[in-house]
Amino acid sequence: MALLKQQGAIHALATITAEAGATVALVGDRAQLPAVGRGGVLDMAAQIRGRTYDMTELHRFTDAEHAALTLAMRNRENPGAVFDPLAAMGLVTLRADEKHARDHITAHAGEDVAITVATNDEASALNERIRTGRIERGEVDDTITATGSDELPIGLVT
Repeated sequence: MALLKQQGAIHALATITAEAGATVALVGDRAQLPAVGRGGVLDMAAQIRGRTYDMTELHRFTDAEHAALTLAMRNRENPGAVFDPLAAMGLVTLRADEKHARDHITAHAGEDVAITVATNDEASALNERIRTGRIERGEVDDTITATGSDELPIGLVT
């Protein structure tokens, strides 16, 4: 459902800009895992338009080693040679099983962590679990809520 909404918005944007004689540039990295809710939009745009420009320089990282590892991940080169340094840098954390991983994510959500999931359903389930944990810890007031575009309730952070 979320992807269909995104596709409709992208189509509307393309129609309006074409009618106005304007252009739109969608910028991103199609080689990375597709973002949940936006997955495939860059690929769809590339197929429709048929023209892409590849950027060749990496600007996001100041650490040369991290930048090189990122490019190796993007190019899917030797995963073991990428994983070990990332783990040594503290950028990858392993848990005994999925339950322990979810418990850790729930306990540390809201801190300086990044969470990646593969599907919208997985994102919704994890968001709900994190929200429930924050309510139980008294971090979110659940007495008055709004509903997000993902149909999940949104409470007030206390």
